[in-house]
Amino acid sequence: MVSRRIWGYRAANRLIYTGYLSFCSCSSFIHLVLSPVDFVIKLPLSTFREQGRTVYTSIFGFTKDSGGHRKDDRVLFYDLVDDGLVSVQHKGRVDKYKRWNAIEDAIYDVINSSKEIYDVCEKRLIYNGDTLVPYGFVEHKGQMNYYPISTLFTIQTGELQSEDGEEDGEYDFITASEKWKKHNMYQMEGEAIIYANNSEGSLGRCHYVNGKFMASTLCLILQERNHIQFPLDLEYYSFYFMSIRKQITSRLKDGTSKLSISQDKFKNYLIEYIPIQEQRKRKEIKQRKRDLEELKRQEKTLEETLYDL
Repeated sequence: MVSRRIWGYRAANRLIYTGYLSFCSCSSFIHLVLSPVDFVIKLPLSTFREQGRTVYTSIFGFTKDSGGHRKDDRVLFYDLVDDGLVSVQHKGRVDKYKRWNAIEDAIYDVINSSKEIYDVCEKRLIYNGDTLVPYGFVEHKGQMNYYPISTLFTIQTGELQSEDGEEDGEYDFITASEKWKKHNMYQMEGEAIIYANNSEGSLGRCHYVNGKFMASTLCLILQERNHIQFPLDLEYYSFYFMSIRKQITSRLKDGTSKLSISQDKFKNYLIEYIPIQEQRKRKEIKQRKRDLEELKRQEKTLEETLYDL
């Protein structure tokens, strides 16, 4: 799939490496940062589907330089969602509809000019202090208020299979589904964020809960770790995680038979810590917007009902 043109990118002083990108323990990537990394092209999930493998592969482009990667240098991350190839019986994945040349031109133009395109590619730092962050992160307004999720939250897994709900149960039973179930036992009591990490169709879905509840094994349970140093409004952070859902899942999901987000990867993912007063202000704004949307939905339903009379 990788054309000669991409492989020949600035051939005089550049190298291209293709390999599996495991975002939290990637020996290949760590080896590459001994030289300055220019770009990472994340290939489609379907790249090796013909071989019966569901894996994410990335192309790394870096400069031949023994000086290594400077920690303040940004790397261009390109997310190639669709390469234009389709599966044809007995032929594998081929460019049946002649789309690859245009896609290749677009990739080459972006890499050659090192420009950012919203929702396609962006420049990210790959060092947070002395810590390598292979999936990269975007520094906002020059502030470094980013911490691993496990610094802000305690993390544990749910206890029951999703199908173990009880219709006449007393307590909320939260699974990866949007709709909650019930159960006669509870696992925990208090405030928490339930984060779906092990259900391919629901990865990254969040629920805020406050009370006695049970969580399924498809989910992680997040609670405040350090109220003195990092006070959290958990309801706000449930909104926050949903706002970056696509970002987290696209960077961390992996798997050979089904896609999931491992707890190890998730706990090391960097997120922004926002001061508690700002958390509360943002939550109020979010709640007002949500209430307004609900009011508009009810008005529309009423109008449709009156129209049918």
